[in-house]
Amino acid sequence: RKISEIKNFGPKMVAWFTAAGFESEADLLECTYPEIMQRLSAVGVPFHWSIVYSLEMGLQDRPWNSIREEEKQALRADLEVKKSTCEGALGQPQSIFPNGSWDQPLIDG
Repeated sequence: RKISEIKNFGPKMVAWFTAAGFESEADLLECTYPEIMQRLSAVGVPFHWSIVYSLEMGLQDRPWNSIREEEKQALRADLEVKKSTCEGALGQPQSIFPNGSWDQPLIDG
């Protein structure tokens, strides 16, 4: 699938992932989460767990808000283990919005 066809990927997510060099689902599946987040960070997208959760659910063709707490914990644990390979891209989690506001959704579509 093209990036634009992945569930949960609205225009903003498509733009971010395309800017980071991802054109398809296959491109994403060739990388670890730390690699994906490092590439996003390199194009100015700050780390946030909502991106990881939306991506994981999208790759499973599930709505972003269907993630269960145990899935969140497993992703967090996996990323913590791999964190050192990411050269700092997984720094302190922060809002993806410049003003730190959650007034707008992460996903546009």
